Amino acid sequence: DVQEYFQEHEVRNFYSVSISGYHIAEAGANPITQLAFTLANGFTYVEY
Repeated sequence: DVQEYFQEHEVRNFYSVSISGYHIAEAGANPITQLAFTLANGFTYVEY
């Protein structure tokens, strides 16, 4: 577990992010589109 490791080693100012493309696939996207939107969402979240 990443969070447990960081707590044990006192790593500070690190925030894990979990992104999911499941809802995009459920909306009818093909696998390539699902991956593209999921990565774009993740990059945007981390950037801002």
